[in-house]
Amino acid sequence: MRVVRALGWLVLTSSLAAGPLACSDKAKKDRSSRSDDDDRKKDDKKKDNRSAAPNDSAAISVTASPGTSASGPVASGTYPDIDQLIGPKGQWLPTPFLKLKHAMTPAQAALVMPGADKVSEFGFAQIKPQGGQPGVRGYELTYLGAKEKLAFVEIQFEPALTSEAFWSVLLAAMTKKHGTTYKTSSPRELKWTAGDFSTATLREEEVFDTPAQQSIYVISVMTTEE
Repeated sequence: MRVVRALGWLVLTSSLAAGPLACSDKAKKDRSSRSDDDDRKKDDKKKDNRSAAPNDSAAISVTASPGTSASGPVASGTYPDIDQLIGPKGQWLPTPFLKLKHAMTPAQAALVMPGADKVSEFGFAQIKPQGGQPGVRGYELTYLGAKEKLAFVEIQFEPALTSEAFWSVLLAAMTKKHGTTYKTSSPRELKWTAGDFSTATLREEEVFDTPAQQSIYVISVMTTEE
């Protein structure tokens, strides 16, 4: 099981899916549902306007530390290639999820991403990277609604990478892609909001499906209508 940090609260969750990536629960489902309701408000803006919202009163502006590489020391094998994983500015979904479409059913998603139809009772599918991906613990898809439509995609990083240094690497990559203005729900939960109200989130979560309690970093991105 794991504890999800959301809006300054710690929520203890139980493991419901088999394997090391099992960390789905009703609390996370409820959080995703609330986020989906809040973030999908329509304002008739075109979906290609994906710049960060500039005038959110709760937003703060930050700049990545000078000399910090958004990709980290990839050559040494210490970190995964974050730039490649999340993709360049203008590419909304992270690279592993490029073939997925908003509101896909589990069966549709599984045609382009094997394992996407192995959904828990709370709407989560845990997927191991095909061929392995150094530093990546796994991917997670979130389906919402009675008809189970794809709403969020998530990259989970290995607990061994959890450190101030790697957080700085992820923050540098996210600001490079999404801009330097974001909203802080907690010191370890940052949210970027695009012009169409789609969101990308960088956060820390605690997991209990390992021999000892550990923390992982997560990048979660809302799927969007094209």
